[in-house]
Amino acid sequence: MNKKLKYLIIIASAIALIATILTIVFVQNLKDSEGIREYEMDGYKYKIELMNDSENEACFFIPQNGKEIHIPEEITIKERWVEKKYTVTEIKFDYVKEKLTPDSLIYKTKIIVPKTVSRIRDDGFDEFTYAMINKEKMGFYVPNVGDIEVAIDNPYFDSRENSNCIIETKTDKILIAGLNSPKIPSTVKEIGSFAFYIYNQTELTIPSNVKKIDSCAFMGCESLNSIKFEEGVEEIAIYAFVLLDVFIEKDDRSYYNLNEIYIPSTMKKISEVPFAFCNSYETKLYYNGSDFSSIVSKDLFYTHRQSIGNVVITHISPYTKDGYFYIEGWCHPIGYIYLYSETAPSNEGNYWHYVDGNITIWE
Repeated sequence: MNKKLKYLIIIASAIALIATILTIVFVQNLKDSEGIREYEMDGYKYKIELMNDSENEACFFIPQNGKEIHIPEEITIKERWVEKKYTVTEIKFDYVKEKLTPDSLIYKTKIIVPKTVSRIRDDGFDEFTYAMINKEKMGFYVPNVGDIEVAIDNPYFDSRENSNCIIETKTDKILIAGLNSPKIPSTVKEIGSFAFYIYNQTELTIPSNVKKIDSCAFMGCESLNSIKFEEGVEEIAIYAFVLLDVFIEKDDRSYYNLNEIYIPSTMKKISEVPFAFCNSYETKLYYNGSDFSSIVSKDLFYTHRQSIGNVVITHISPYTKDGYFYIEGWCHPIGYIYLYSETAPSNEGNYWHYVDGNITIWE
């Protein structure tokens, strides 16, 4: 074998070896690319998670920073010798444990969701039931966004009618509401779990187009003193209007004082513990019907032991007793129930009717 051929073989072998090493490094780099990373944009370092490397997808974490955040459709990550583009298909809200105030950065943060986002990571909050209560996961965590806008060409979500909400377009369901004066659009059919968490208005009207209010949808709304469900609303899920302190162990609990609650004739089901912690026997609950107990959940008639944190509470499902909407061993009674009667009632009890469109109690 001549020297020239030897040199060619050596060179070819060296090239093959280098190519093998580069391939191994490249493949290993791709394997290592998934996971939490920092991404700098507009002078701020955001947290992202690289997912599903074969599809080049990423999750964008939304922080509390008081900025207007235009979530990018695509991000470029460079590690070692590899530069790779990822499509932002998912967002996640970084939850905080701070007390909300009007001056909080939470209220000042605004997000603009691009057309590429198809998922919102909820960490198991959706389809919430009492069996999933975990004080390390919920209770004092809140989405840290004041204003929300969804790109008009996003096929999965929208923020119709300037609602300041993220709405699942396919199901007409509100998933998350911004903290700055959110609205319930006229075409929404469902309000999702934790959607209006810590809603800070004093009066609330649920429009007739909404059929269901999911668990904890209005959790922690201490300012509420009047709730009206328009004719058309059909279901209120477990803990829908429960106060935050139900799930926190402390001596000095918070309460809210509801003056009135209006329940329409279209209501089909009210699940257990919808309004705890209300601290008023004077709350007037007006039901546009003659038998309020017929719509109260009968799912759990037996005595049930439930663990919340280190506390074990024994309670019975909601029932009516002496004019009260009451859950034994769980919360204060929700004041007297007034049933609708178009004509003056002949029997004893609390009844109401309309006078010039206003609710008026029969004397």
